Amino acid sequence: MVFQVDVTGIKEVLAVVDRIAKDFGRIDMLVNRHGIG
Repeated sequence: MVFQVDVTGIKEVLAVVDRIAKDFGRIDMLVNRHGIG
C-alpha cells in the first residue's frame, strides 16, 4: 500500500514538474521574442 502511494506521489510530482517546465518554456519564448535579458 505504501509503495502504491509513493508511486502516485511521484507521478503527481512529475506532472507538476512537467507543467512548470512548459510554463518556463513559454516564459523563455516571450523573453526571447521581446529581447529582454
